[in-house]
Amino acid sequence: LYEYMLGKIASAGQNGQFRTPRHIIQLMVEMTAPIPKDVICDPACGTAGFLVAASDYLLKNHSDMIYKDAKTRRRFN
Repeated sequence: LYEYMLGKIASAGQNGQFRTPRHIIQLMVEMTAPIPKDVICDPACGTAGFLVAASDYLLKNHSDMIYKDAKTRRRFN
């Protein structure tokens, strides 16, 4: 589905390289709804767009859990 969606937009790259539009990244992060205990990894991290969006989501939705103690704050950072 992801590759299909990207193939339909003008920013689709050559040889499997894509710059994922921010609104699609945001949608994907919101659909996965990460929580502070999740391990978040982007092995194809180009511009870190998915990691930044996941961080923003966690700050927006779970900041009380992220900053509750030193251990969770260190893990988030």
